[in-house]
Amino acid sequence: MLIPECDPHTRVMVPVKNATQVGLREVISSKEADNILLFLADTEAGWDSDHKQRKQSYEAAMKGSDLLALAKMIKDLLVQETHSSLGNFEKEVLPKAQRRLFSEIALAKGICFDDTVDMACHAILT
Repeated sequence: MLIPECDPHTRVMVPVKNATQVGLREVISSKEADNILLFLADTEAGWDSDHKQRKQSYEAAMKGSDLLALAKMIKDLLVQETHSSLGNFEKEVLPKAQRRLFSEIALAKGICFDDTVDMACHAILT
């Protein structure tokens, strides 16, 4: 049984034998969290002008287990948001992606979610 730290009233029950089949994995290490923050700082933001392609890419990042793909998506969206407003899909997916990535980094580093958001935004926008 898993109890999400951000919502202690929720319980997730998954048989251990089926954990990987339903997409569960171990939490990343503190070093891996640091590498994601460095990736956010060092990776160039990009913007695919093809809305359909962008949506497919973001949906794949949200469904997958590649946290670097998720980090790249978040960086692209936050940088784009500084230049122009995001579309409805992007506005909807950005907070979900941030919650997913930043909560795992917070858990891995043993810090609160808000501190993780500050660290990540500083890495992205500087």
